[in-house]
Amino acid sequence: AAEPADEGDAAAPAAAEGALTVWCWDVNFNIAAMNAAKEVYQADHPDVQIDVQEVKWDDIQTRLITAFAYNDLSTLPDIALIRTWRPGRTSPCTPTSSWS
Repeated sequence: AAEPADEGDAAAPAAAEGALTVWCWDVNFNIAAMNAAKEVYQADHPDVQIDVQEVKWDDIQTRLITAFAYNDLSTLPDIALIRTWRPGRTSPCTPTSSWS
């Protein structure tokens, strides 16, 4: 289990402040699903703000790769939806990944 972040920890997730940012790329599918999930979640957690953002899939890939390459996770959202139907190709940590 993850340990809670110290109050003075600058890398603490935004959720600790009552806000979440989500990157999605398909208005008709995962953005619609995330907005529906947001409504359900906020019914029980009205103090949490959820910002569902449309980000092109290619931009999500670029931003993830750049953040990991420069070890700067501060540029990332709390949640980034990624394509999971192509195992080995959606992670920069796998030797056969091509991110295409």
